[in-house]
Amino acid sequence: MEQEQKRRTPRGVIFIATLLIVGAFFAGGVGSLFPSETLAAFNQPRSLLLVGALMTTLLAYGLLRLRRWAWFATLSFVFVNAYFLVLRARLDGNVQYVGLAVLVAAGLYLLLPSVRALFLRRNPS
Repeated sequence: MEQEQKRRTPRGVIFIATLLIVGAFFAGGVGSLFPSETLAAFNQPRSLLLVGALMTTLLAYGLLRLRRWAWFATLSFVFVNAYFLVLRARLDGNVQYVGLAVLVAAGLYLLLPSVRALFLRRNPS
């Protein structure tokens, strides 16, 4: 009973995993349904969209299973995407406040001591 309570996935982690899955479905759908000419017009290679969809699905799965690698990979994903949003805002003047706010909130949530402890705990032998 005690072990089962320790392994309970927090709602915030479930929410982040859900956002990743929605993003994966969107990227996979765009990558597989749109014609190559349309993707080329937006400078989006089909392979990048499909690989991105697969990777975010793996991240979501790892988060839901409370895997250590998924915590590190999701934090990396959040920081890299936030960096590119800030870079795009500086270069184009195209500021995406909602996207940046979601990334910052997800990163800060994953860094909370209670959430971090779930992912970084030692596995019992």
